[in-house]
Amino acid sequence: VLCFDLQCLLALEKIVIGGGISRQPRLIEAIASSYQAIFKTAPIIEKTLQPVAIQAAYFQADANLIGAAKEEPWDE
Repeated sequence: VLCFDLQCLLALEKIVIGGGISRQPRLIEAIASSYQAIFKTAPIIEKTLQPVAIQAAYFQADANLIGAAKEEPWDE
């Protein structure tokens, strides 16, 4: 429901889930499935909103470590 609420408020192109939970493919699939089910609850939803892709972040739970280790451009 949160993914759907965010889409109603923002012009999203994609929802990317990071952190430790992004390492659980079954959880990402369950979130995406529940999100898709919301579109089937009322015809007006399917007519007014386009579903967006929901996927795990590329670096999953390591994104914060990669960001912390990356040299900032202003340090050059």
